[in-house]
Amino acid sequence: MESQNHWQPPSLTVVTERSVSTANKTKREVAQTKPKSSTALPKISNPVPRTWAGGCAVLIAGGPSLTDEQCQCVEEYHQQSKCYVLGVNDAYRHGFITIDALYAADTKWWKLHAAKVRESTEAPLFTQCIKAAAEYELWHIPGAKKPTRPGLCMDPAHIHFGDNSGYQAINLAYHLGVKNIVLLGYDFNSPGAHWFGEHEGGINVKSNFAAWVPKMRPLADDLDAVGVRVMNCSTNSALDCFPKMGIIEAMRWMQRPCFDTLEWPDERSC
Repeated sequence: MESQNHWQPPSLTVVTERSVSTANKTKREVAQTKPKSSTALPKISNPVPRTWAGGCAVLIAGGPSLTDEQCQCVEEYHQQSKCYVLGVNDAYRHGFITIDALYAADTKWWKLHAAKVRESTEAPLFTQCIKAAAEYELWHIPGAKKPTRPGLCMDPAHIHFGDNSGYQAINLAYHLGVKNIVLLGYDFNSPGAHWFGEHEGGINVKSNFAAWVPKMRPLADDLDAVGVRVMNCSTNSALDCFPKMGIIEAMRWMQRPCFDTLEWPDERSC
């Protein structure tokens, strides 16, 4: 597997009455040329490159079931270049994991965390929010404008929302080209609870798991149809649309040369 972090978001171009390149400007100069209206935001949406094509991605979300032992297991394989790690929101804060990319949807979250994220990682950073993307120089991956159906968005320049960041991160992993996905911290059953406690800065919002869980089923069906295998290794998960397995067994399974031809569990839950 090649170096994990060898691409970055494109140079930003501010779209005003005259396009002003900000790629080589100081922070003060960028601030002075920043557009004031939502109609003049930087255009930084680009198709996501299949940089992780054929690989395995472990997605680290915020559910309280996530343990240090799970992360240490993943990091062991990660250090051997046997998997990629896509963090969701506060995953960058976990001391036992190294992320290769980070996704967070909300502007308020980026306002609180952007500086700390930049200090802790050089990994590519993604968001669906164009304002956050412009202000913090993130890769903008917007939602499909008029999705005709639920499930997986196959347009590499867009994602489907599913009303939650975990869903969106899975769609992003698909665009990055992975063949196998492992989920950790995808509990979908603990309102307001995370492995790190409550969100800082008073940005905790009520999670509508009752509405979110059913929306994952079409996503799971679409991923299965396109040959992307997803294993849910979250030990306390309300999701029944993906097969479940312990993280040690799953990571071993993912490394088998004939993984794609192996028979997976018939049942989608265990």
